[in-house]
Amino acid sequence: MRRALEVLLWLSLTFAATAQASQPLLDGELGKWLDDSVAPELSRTLSQHPMFKGETVRFASLRNGVPQTKSTELNEAIERRLTQRLLAASGVRLAVDRPGPACQVPQPVNYIIGVEVSATGSRSASLNLAIIDVQESVWVSGISFQWQGRLSKAERQALASSVITANPGTAESPLALADADQIARTIRQRLKCSLPRGLNGPVYVSTAEDVALSRISLALQGELLTSPLAALTADRQTARWIMALDSQSAGARIQEIHVNLQGTDGVGGQRVASVFVAAGDAPRRITEVPPIPKASTMPPSALLSALSALPADPVGVCDHRKARNNSCIEVAFDLQRPAFLLVFSTRALGIQNMSCESRLARSEAGPRRFRLRVPPSRLPPTSGVEGSPVAQSRSPDAGLYVVATEDRAAARKLHRILRRAPGACRSAVGNGRMESWLDDVREATRKYADRLEWRAIHLAHEPEGVVQL
Repeated sequence: MRRALEVLLWLSLTFAATAQASQPLLDGELGKWLDDSVAPELSRTLSQHPMFKGETVRFASLRNGVPQTKSTELNEAIERRLTQRLLAASGVRLAVDRPGPACQVPQPVNYIIGVEVSATGSRSASLNLAIIDVQESVWVSGISFQWQGRLSKAERQALASSVITANPGTAESPLALADADQIARTIRQRLKCSLPRGLNGPVYVSTAEDVALSRISLALQGELLTSPLAALTADRQTARWIMALDSQSAGARIQEIHVNLQGTDGVGGQRVASVFVAAGDAPRRITEVPPIPKASTMPPSALLSALSALPADPVGVCDHRKARNNSCIEVAFDLQRPAFLLVFSTRALGIQNMSCESRLARSEAGPRRFRLRVPPSRLPPTSGVEGSPVAQSRSPDAGLYVVATEDRAAARKLHRILRRAPGACRSAVGNGRMESWLDDVREATRKYADRLEWRAIHLAHEPEGVVQL
């Protein structure tokens, strides 16, 4: 009998613990307050007030009034509870998109329902709910709800459990303005969506006067330097396109950074990407692209002259008997002063013709010539509106990069990284580690940005022959 009682007691405690662990969320005073006070009033406002007629609204988790990248399971439960009640009202439009494919177009919203839950004690919490007008960057007055009380054990556990709610860089999940590298990576992903086949012609990324935007511009150059999206040039005079950043307020302590692309001939101006960031101080907005200098001479301190493409003799790597379908060109430039020189070509998104010597010697000043084979692309050009950047979208079939520096440490560091490129110098780095290798390149180019000088030329194999992009 005693043993049976012990078993029954153990079973009862087990079932009680299980019931407590599986206790549904919002089954107490918080859920009752949402059902009785918030849902009816919010439904009437969103469905009947002229301000919200035809508008789509979205929930967002807040901290100190700022939308967050991460939410909590309790916030998610509150949003689900209110969504069920609001959808029962006619005329309420709620956005339901969540993180998806990188190129998925986000559903635009002008209003955000911000939900902020904060612990005020070991068992108590406060909840604030209000609406943000994204366009006007203000809280909508007269629409706010506050609650303070005790949470159940399940609700406290849910408040302590973090979840991801939105794609980083959106209005609901802004990036930190100080994280220039993450912002640049996000911009690069969005450029891949707006310019899926890359860009036809050299691009000059201008540096903004604002310190924060300037850091982002430099980080973006590092991202694009190792990407087939665009053929970058460090010489504004040789650019076909000017890429510039500006920003504007997009809400309470939220800024939207825009990436604008304009042809050097003054046509084709277009916004090609944007990203939301959170910061206390707004970067100053650039109102216009500075005029392009008329002078064609290189700066007197330049180590490298501009690169030029010339017809190549059919010998060596350009012998047509070795590759009949591959046209060939010769790239010429001058090294103005003795310096460490790194030259490599790219094809099929990989590095080729890289010097694999472990020792890097200083090169003497003088002219240099490099032959480069340009295989035909199997992909058709991208169509688009004539004169726009998308219409000019074209991925290069081959490219040649030249890097020069007078700093021995910078040269050796970059040389070691380039020798480890996937497929180069019998590197053991596989394709699966390409992104990790690119991160090393970006870090090195940013670290030694003020000590490196580089030039690049990108080429495409067209029916009429090899053309420079």
